[in-house]
Amino acid sequence: GYRSLASLKRSWSDMTSRYAEFGAKMEPLARLRETDSGMEARLLAGPYPNQAEAAKSCMRLKAMGVGCAVTVYTGQPLAAVK
Repeated sequence: GYRSLASLKRSWSDMTSRYAEFGAKMEPLARLRETDSGMEARLLAGPYPNQAEAAKSCMRLKAMGVGCAVTVYTGQPLAAVK
């Protein structure tokens, strides 16, 4: 997770420029949660048509060294997060 929204947004920008997997069809979301050490932001990309497609994409990303996990696509649109 990310400790700041600024670093989460920078990461999305970096990933879209480096990996074709994050093409124009992907919409980034931010999911915020409170931990014992403070707020944490998670970056989500999607939506995928189904869980199987999300898992395939995640496997390709992992093969390129990108951390990834399949989860429910819910959160705040990254463009709306300040």
